[in-house]
Amino acid sequence: IPELAYLFLRKYVDNYEKKVISIDNDTITLLSHYNWPGNVRELENCISRAVIMEQGKSLSPKSLPDEITQNQKFAAGNDIPIMPLADIEQLMIKKALHKTNGNKAKAASLLGIDNSTLWRKMKRWK
Repeated sequence: IPELAYLFLRKYVDNYEKKVISIDNDTITLLSHYNWPGNVRELENCISRAVIMEQGKSLSPKSLPDEITQNQKFAAGNDIPIMPLADIEQLMIKKALHKTNGNKAKAASLLGIDNSTLWRKMKRWK
């Protein structure tokens, strides 16, 4: 992932005439631990967007899409209290619904579950 990220960085810095010259270590860590369901094409699009968004000379985590940075907060276990899995699941569903303004189909997609699964879980919690 780091090698591809730097390859795409050089490509898009030239394309967009930006002055970004490196990628932060935290950013490399986030990129390396992300699942990349869209494979290399998704990584390339991510770097392209990050180069456009970045204001400094180094790609920082703030220039990455939310799905990469938020996913890694949980993967790394950063300051997450231990709680029952059902409570975490309910919290994430509420957060997804809030982020999608109550759109259940979008929330289910954001969570990576079927619409019917989301409906079942919501019915269980009333």
